[in-house]
Amino acid sequence: MGLVVGLIGVGAVPVAASSSGSLERDFADAAAEFHVPVRLLLAVSHESSWWESHNGLRSSSGGHGLFDLGEKGAVSGSSARPLDRAAALVGAAPAVLRRNDRENIRGGAALLALHQRSLTGSSPEDPGRWYGAVARFGGSSYRGGGAAFADAVYRTLREGARSVRPDGQTVRLTADPGVSPARGQRSMPGTAGHGRDAEETDLCRPKCRFLAADPNNFQLADKPANGLVLNTIVINNSETTYDAALADYQNPALEVSVNYEVRSNDGYVTEMVRPQGIPFFTDNYTYNLHAVGIQVEGAAAQGAKWYTPSVYRTVAILVRRLSAKYKVPLDRQHIIGEDQVQADSTSAIADMGWGPGPYWDWQRLMALVSRKHPDRSPRASAEHMIRPGSVVTISPDFSRNLQTLRVCTSASPQSCTLQTQPSNFLFARTGPSHLAPLFPDPGLPAGIAGTDRIEDWGDRLNQGQQYVVAEQRGDWTAIWFCGQRVWFFNPGGKYTRLSGKSSLLIVRPRPGRTSIPVYGTNYPGPGAYPPGGKAPSPQIPLGVYTILKGQAYVATRPATPAQDFSPDPPDTVITGPERYISVQYNHRLAWLKSTDVEVTRR
Repeated sequence: MGLVVGLIGVGAVPVAASSSGSLERDFADAAAEFHVPVRLLLAVSHESSWWESHNGLRSSSGGHGLFDLGEKGAVSGSSARPLDRAAALVGAAPAVLRRNDRENIRGGAALLALHQRSLTGSSPEDPGRWYGAVARFGGSSYRGGGAAFADAVYRTLREGARSVRPDGQTVRLTADPGVSPARGQRSMPGTAGHGRDAEETDLCRPKCRFLAADPNNFQLADKPANGLVLNTIVINNSETTYDAALADYQNPALEVSVNYEVRSNDGYVTEMVRPQGIPFFTDNYTYNLHAVGIQVEGAAAQGAKWYTPSVYRTVAILVRRLSAKYKVPLDRQHIIGEDQVQADSTSAIADMGWGPGPYWDWQRLMALVSRKHPDRSPRASAEHMIRPGSVVTISPDFSRNLQTLRVCTSASPQSCTLQTQPSNFLFARTGPSHLAPLFPDPGLPAGIAGTDRIEDWGDRLNQGQQYVVAEQRGDWTAIWFCGQRVWFFNPGGKYTRLSGKSSLLIVRPRPGRTSIPVYGTNYPGPGAYPPGGKAPSPQIPLGVYTILKGQAYVATRPATPAQDFSPDPPDTVITGPERYISVQYNHRLAWLKSTDVEVTRR
């Protein structure tokens, strides 16, 4: 049994139970030592890290541990960073707070108590009267940001929460619908509780502003009203700081931008291109035409190793609102990472981006999008359920899916290190054995393809991706992937879920075809382009990829018209008679010409 914290009656003493008791004692002891309500302490930690310490690794906001202590938070009467101030308050070195759960909890409790005393001079037992301290702990600099963090904490108190840590402990905070936050404390100094930015935008309020990208970095358009299909949301990471990313998108020489940039420490958003416009976000213009891009502050490989709850909450809100406005389905076939965007030519495959990377928790994001807890129900038996022709969804439990990747420096001489941590993928192999080589994507260079290098996306099956089963042999499942049969370890169906959707579209080569080409774009043929206007965009197959007779793939959406765009004349959409269907081809999506395939509904 894991940690369970609840209340018995109004004003009762919190009670807890745990088989190991370690985390329970740590929270209870820290709450007693610093006179913080234990339920509140748990809720603040949940909204800082989801009760995960991440083995001391630095978050995308620069914080560490169960309270994400680091760069965030304005410490009253001190210029010290929160981590350093918390360490001083508990009499321990900052390095200890980074890696030791107990000391990190003590530091979080001490810092929260310091905020409360500086604001009110008291330490009340009622968690509702700590609203101002919680807002200040959130550390946001934008108006309304502290209140947004505090509201998330009090929502957790009201609704309860549950999480399974990587060490197996189940942490539960029972719901307390009667908690009443003192929102009047939003006016207290340092809480960032009141106000709105001058150019707040509808889709991401109350946590955003509009700051236009340079006109050279995007195209004005009016999609989808102009006829361009808007059916995808693409998520990526910045590989730089929030401020540096904004500066890049205002630099006309870079010719790059994004619709939304999300700051890590508090989830604050800057909208740089309206969703109706066309940002130069991915390296494939087809996806820029049909998608909205959301970029989060953080590094996929170097530096920060986990993204903050503030980022996930903000992205989930944006995704839900974009979905409601533009009718984008809320599933992993339409909410994708940049690492799923296909190259527009064979020569470009090796240089395609692979953010938000292996440490982006798709399971968590989709749970927030659907307003449900992450689905950790038992898997179906592989022996009785997974058969050739069935469709599986890749579904490892992120927090317990520990994978080891090799991270190498770009400098010469190159040095590499191995890092093991929760990840969003499974490895694909060439045979049903752990000794079989990893699958080498034919578009990636030697030395990268078929390796455990972090940038080798070609041998990874990502959370939420769907594939058609080719064979089941013991603990190993084979799927059709990148024109071949690849295998992944799946004992008892542990890492997959069978898709029961009757609306799934399965795509195969049309009868009589021994193979069909694979495309990275869906541009019209030359005849669709007006004379004297934009030159036709090349619609050329990706030469290293193909689909053979007998193979089958899952369509991510029905066939859509071939389209292109020109800003001259303004907002000109070029639509051809051809239609293309998007499929989950390998780690990335791909386009198939509708006249080349047979589509059946499963």
